[in-house]
Amino acid sequence: MRRSRRLTISRKLTLGFGAVGLLVLALVVLGELVVRDAAERLETTLNQQVRPLANLNRLQTRINRIRVIEMEISKLTDYFGVSSHVAQLLAEMGHFSRELNGRTGRLVVEDAFAARRLRESWTRYRADLLKVIDRAEAMQMAEAERISMFESAARFRWLSDTLRQLAEDTEVHADEGFERALSEHQSQRRILLGISGGGLIIIALLVFLQARSLSSRISRLGTAAREMARNRTDRPLLATGSDELTDLSDAFNVMQETVRARESSLREATSWMEDRVAERTRELNESNILLRREIDERLFAEGRLRLLSEAIQHSPVGVMIIAADGDVEYANATLHEMTGLALSALRPNLAEIVCGQSCGARELENALDTVRRTGEWDANVEGRRNDRAYCQHVRISPVTGNDEGITHFLVVYEDITLRRVQEQQILHQAQYDSLTRLPNRLLAMDRLGQAIAVANRDGGQVAVMFIDLDDFKKVNDSLGHGTGDSLLVEAATRLLATTRAEDTVARQGGDEFLVILGNLHDSDDTQMLAMKIIGAFAPPFLIDQHQLFVSPSIGIAVYPADGDSPSTLLRNADLAMYEAKDSGRNTFRFFNQHVHDHSVQRLSMEHRLRGALANDELRLFYQPLVEVATGRVVGAEALLRWASPDFGFLAPDSFIHIAEQTGLIVDIGDWVLQTACGELRSWLTIHDKPLQMAVNVSPRQFRDSRITASIGACLDLHRLPHGSLQIEVTEGLLIRNRSEVLEILVAIQALGVRIAMDDFGTGYSSLSYLKRFPFHTLKIDREFIRDLADDSDDHALVAAAIRMGKSLGLRVVAEGVESEEQLRILAALGCDSIQGYLIGKPVAAQEFIQSWLTGAAGSIPPPQDAAPGA
Repeated sequence: MRRSRRLTISRKLTLGFGAVGLLVLALVVLGELVVRDAAERLETTLNQQVRPLANLNRLQTRINRIRVIEMEISKLTDYFGVSSHVAQLLAEMGHFSRELNGRTGRLVVEDAFAARRLRESWTRYRADLLKVIDRAEAMQMAEAERISMFESAARFRWLSDTLRQLAEDTEVHADEGFERALSEHQSQRRILLGISGGGLIIIALLVFLQARSLSSRISRLGTAAREMARNRTDRPLLATGSDELTDLSDAFNVMQETVRARESSLREATSWMEDRVAERTRELNESNILLRREIDERLFAEGRLRLLSEAIQHSPVGVMIIAADGDVEYANATLHEMTGLALSALRPNLAEIVCGQSCGARELENALDTVRRTGEWDANVEGRRNDRAYCQHVRISPVTGNDEGITHFLVVYEDITLRRVQEQQILHQAQYDSLTRLPNRLLAMDRLGQAIAVANRDGGQVAVMFIDLDDFKKVNDSLGHGTGDSLLVEAATRLLATTRAEDTVARQGGDEFLVILGNLHDSDDTQMLAMKIIGAFAPPFLIDQHQLFVSPSIGIAVYPADGDSPSTLLRNADLAMYEAKDSGRNTFRFFNQHVHDHSVQRLSMEHRLRGALANDELRLFYQPLVEVATGRVVGAEALLRWASPDFGFLAPDSFIHIAEQTGLIVDIGDWVLQTACGELRSWLTIHDKPLQMAVNVSPRQFRDSRITASIGACLDLHRLPHGSLQIEVTEGLLIRNRSEVLEILVAIQALGVRIAMDDFGTGYSSLSYLKRFPFHTLKIDREFIRDLADDSDDHALVAAAIRMGKSLGLRVVAEGVESEEQLRILAALGCDSIQGYLIGKPVAAQEFIQSWLTGAAGSIPPPQDAAPGA
């Protein structure tokens, strides 16, 4: 009965786990209440702070929309468009006023000063808006634009800044409210964590105490068992408590007493035997250690010797050991392979092997003496063996004995033949052009420096020719880079054939070559060679069954007059080459101060031209286009001018080529197109007859894939009728990439744009162009009109051009008409329209309107003897 009422281990565990479960349930319920209260506080805070911020952002968006509509009104020219925008502006102003009143009503309670400032800002800005609306409805767009730009802009910024400041203040208040709610949540969370932590600590403490009690008693029982396993049976186990572990401890103590009595007798019997065995074992171990150490040392020494011998024997370099008396004691396999000699044959040929084929015993002894004095000797040995040239690096080092005296010489051979060949190949690749096999720019500059040094010493001259192949890019673009490379090789061959053996012909890069003439005493020699080179390029190049005509443009700079360094001479020759190109190509020019000044002026003009658009320096002038039969003005050609502060009022011939080379022509061309179309739109509103605007387009603009889209957008923006815009292109555009150009021209024609061939007869005129491409108009160049009345050839050419244009269904326009006689002849030949100084010079847009589009203007008397219906 007494044993059944005691507290057993299983009952203790049951009570402990029950207490833990109740504590955990209480912590869960408390955590749920804390989390729900924190969520409600955060939701209330966000609702109170986010709504005012959203209202302010909505006011900011609406005032920005009002400003955009205000700015657009001043740009409109159409009354209906103005009315539509004014209605939108009034509607937006009404919405803004209502929302502002609602916001300021709430804001007065919070910040009366901010509310008053906001109302005053809106009142002033609204007054300016009403002014703009009044001026716009009266179509006083300049005044409306002035008010928008200078009066209402500041009030808009003040109102916008006030809204932004209120938004920032509201956002700060929202952040502070959120931080307070978050702080309270963190505080509740810390309280919950503290309570939870305290409960967990209590649970852990109860579990720990229970576990520690059981573990301590079981650990003492295990320790006693291990002690008994080690024959320590003199420590009885102390039993505490009244559970199952107490009974187990008592039983263990009884077993320990029994084991201790039995082992006592066995321990005494084995003690004597163990002492004898231990002594004998110790003696044997000492003998084995000494023997193993001696065996390991011998094996290690043998392995090292074998490894060293194998490494030397199979080394990629030849190794030979010579005794102090000159006898060869060792040579590895590589040395036998390099010399082709056995060990016994090395001694008679030792001097030749070490010092080279032309050396004898004296040279060998000198080398060994050098080793004795300095500690080493090395040299590169060259020769021939088995009809093959070789180069070897030989190095001799001393081998000393215990008395520090030299007992042997170690000779190491390395075959560097392949390395020498590779170094020479790399040097050639670094100094010569891989395509033409000519010296490259690096080697040319080095030779130019040497030539300058010789000329400086002897008082001579050095000439540098910078040669560029004209129209080489056309060959590459039309026939491919393979044909272009073949042309460069043939050009290099012709240059070599025209120069002296001591001259240097080099490839600068691309289609540019250099010719360096040294040891000159007369500059006429340079001029004669330049003429000879031009003559050598006169015959056509036959490349892949194509006859190609490529001419050189040559720039020449002479030392010391044009520079005293290679870089200066090369730069000045380059400048002279560009002067040759500007002079018509296929010629040569010597460098002089004019070339330098022209280059500086060109660079300055290019720099200024880059800012011409941004600085509003470009102008458009308009020259009238008159119908011959009626004398009526049917349109105008837009002509570009540059009002440069530095260079004055410039015609296109002075700067268009720079714009095309730098790519600026794309942006300038877009500006010309937009301006001309906008002007035409204004003309059509005051003129009751159709008008046509002619705009020149550069070939460089056709390389921009956006040209068709740009023209279409321009037509849509200005609402121009079909046929009112005419794009004029030159024949040079049609030479390259014909399929691409044709595709673009067809797309432009589909937009309702007329296309004219400008300057007909001055370039690569071909009937196939007129037949293949979608032209509407043929413009005869002024060169043929100038002497029309006096030159029968010009008369015949103009007549043929007009007849050809008529037969193809094209309208024919004559440019540069300056006399009544020219007009009479053109009328008789059936020319459709004319333009030139006889009609009028190019003038600004306002003068064009006054002279040709208003009042009695707008026509000239037709020629009296013009053919009927011409």
